Amino acid sequence: MEVFLNNQYPELNLINPGQKPLDTGKKGGNKNDPLLEACREFESIFIFYMFKAMRGTVPEGGLIPRGMGEEIFESMLDEEVARTASQNEDYGLARLLHEQLNRINIKPGE
Repeated sequence: MEVFLNNQYPELNLINPGQKPLDTGKKGGNKNDPLLEACREFESIFIFYMFKAMRGTVPEGGLIPRGMGEEIFESMLDEEVARTASQNEDYGLARLLHEQLNRINIKPGE
């Protein structure tokens, strides 16, 4: 069976012959798939670092000086918002990673 490792036309949704299309939707898809959960966790880490980079662009200063507790709280808040966002919304990164890793991990003869 030929494996499509280089999909030059992703809008065509090319899959291997005989392979079922991937269902990663929130409407009862592969909720217990460990690979999908790992991909969603990676997406949440990516979103967290995006939030961290965005907070780094805000200039320091203001009426009340920032403390270490506020920085820890903001970091924990960003981490939780990123985790919730990746679980509840489809940004596409987890789905694309899951599709690509499923294509690579196809065993010969399947």
